[in-house]
Formats: sequence, C-alpha cells, structure tokens
Amino acid sequence: MNMFLDSIRAFFFYATPHLGIEGIEAPAEDEGPLLKWMRVLNSESALLHEAFSELWRARSYRWTIFGLGEAESTPGSGRGKLHVREASSRFGDDYITVSSDHFSVCKPSDRNSNKDQHLKHLIEVVQKRVELERSQSLMVPKVTVGVDVLVTEVLGKHLREHRFVGFSGLGGVGKTTLAKIIFNKVCAKFEFTCFVEEIKLISGTIEEIKKKIWEKMCHHGRPVQSSSESSRDGWYQVFGKSMFLVFDDIEDYRHARLLEEIAESNGMVKVDSS
Repeated sequence: MNMFLDSIRAFFFYATPHLGIEGIEAPAEDEGPLLKWMRVLNSESALLHEAFSELWRARSYRWTIFGLGEAESTPGSGRGKLHVREASSRFGDDYITVSSDHFSVCKPSDRNSNKDQHLKHLIEVVQKRVELERSQSLMVPKVTVGVDVLVTEVLGKHLREHRFVGFSGLGGVGKTTLAKIIFNKVCAKFEFTCFVEEIKLISGTIEEIKKKIWEKMCHHGRPVQSSSESSRDGWYQVFGKSMFLVFDDIEDYRHARLLEEIAESNGMVKVDSS
C-alpha cells in the first residue's frame, strides 16, 4: 500500500464534498437503498477527509492537489442551491470555482475553459516535478526489500522533525543505499540539493572542503554557477533557502560539525551553544 501511495503524484477533485453534502432529503416513500447509503457516506465523509488530510499535511507522499468548485445551482436541487458548497469542496494546493453545476463540472467543454486549463496546469506542474526528480536521481540497487516502508513510515517522521539525521553501522549493511533512496524521494522538495559521496576523501581546510562541496551543489536539479573565486564561493545563494545536503561515508565528528556549520552559517538552523 505504501508503494502504491508513493507512486501517486497528484489528485484533481471535481466539486468533491470533503465535508459532506447539505440537505440529502427525500419523502419516506421514495427513499431507496442508494439514498440510505448516501446518508451513511455523507456522515462519514469528514472523518475520511481528515484521515486523507493528515497524510497530505505530513507530506509523507509526494502529492500535488488541485480542485474545482461548482458556482451554479444544479437542476432539481432547489432555487440557488449548490449540491456541494465551497466550504466543503475547497481543498488542496490550488482551487478555483467554475461556472458549472454539480453534474457538468467534470464534463469537458473546450480546451480554453477554466476547468480544462486548470487540469492542464496540474499536469504541467507534475510533469516538471517528475523531470526534476529524474534529473537528480541517484542509482540504487533494484532489490531493496522493505526499504519503502522504512522510508515512508519510520524515517519520514524523523526527517520532518529533525534538521539532522544520521545513519551508523557496519560497512556493507546498506547505509549508502538507504541514503540515496531517501535523496531520490525528497530532493524535488528542496531548492538546493547535494549528495557528497565519500566525504572523507575530500581533503583541505574547512573552507577548501566547503568550496569543493559547493561545486557539487545543484539548484532545482541543475549544477550551480560559481559567482566568485573566493573561498566562500557561492554559499551566500543558499542563505535562508531550503537545502538537502547528504554526506556519505563520514569519518569522524569533524564532518558532522562541518554539516552543522554549513547549515548554521546559511541561516538554516540556530544552534544552542549552551
């Protein structure tokens, strides 16, 4: 199930009653099994929506969510009455209302209509993100038993709550592979990304090492352009921005301190010196 949910890139909701539909009524003699089940679904929709929202807010999965809302009353629903009001259908990264009733909101009209352009925009957003992910993806073994569950359920929580996460263990147990899988999954969420393999082999002073790391940095999937020949080089570009930096095969605490210094000097973390 986690692999299935992680493979989803986007949701597009057409006037979906996330918080239920108002006034599902019918004379007792006309009430059939469908209406009864609709009432049950309607009463439980808010709970279903809350469970879905928790997954989305946690950003455990890479979902982009767009939605449409109806702006016209549906025939047979009463004068001026909407089947799904905006308060119930509004949800996601980008939401608009369109001149349609509940039954026509999901029907294609023409390529220039608001609802068709909105769907097109979502596809373009997802396509760009997938291309960005592919441009930064690192090669990993095809057989990674149980890693998807570990990344999404266990490490996902730590990565959201902590700015520094480290793996330790014997050589050959899969630390580098795990780090690469995580990098591939989350790199598209950051403006600056860099995976430094075998950091222990990079020699020099702290400033020289930082310059060599910067030369490996990418900005939205593309190599950065160094702006000067100073020892600090282009690190100022990262100040206050989001960055995902991975040191593979660190040798001692010196490398961990270097990672902390890079984050601290670029306004990404405030370290308590006490």
